[in-house]
Amino acid sequence: MDIEDAFTPEAIEAAGTNVDGAEEAALREVLVGAIPDNDSAHQVIDLAVLAFVAGRTYENDQAAVTLRMTPRIMSAFLQYCIDRGFGT
Repeated sequence: MDIEDAFTPEAIEAAGTNVDGAEEAALREVLVGAIPDNDSAHQVIDLAVLAFVAGRTYENDQAAVTLRMTPRIMSAFLQYCIDRGFGT
């Protein structure tokens, strides 16, 4: 996913990374403490919430794959990686 795509409502909804309820209230509370109070503070906080959600959306797209292996298969897989120099 491109970073720009992470800001779209469609990507946020598909990833399930939006904040609402208590989670959104907690995020806004942190931001209120971090952003100086002025005429545009509300807009800055809204933008910061969007950037937070977009960041979660972007990171969510980088999901890992979980593999279940028996100890014997894990050992063989690790040996395969070692033999090919992966992780060095």
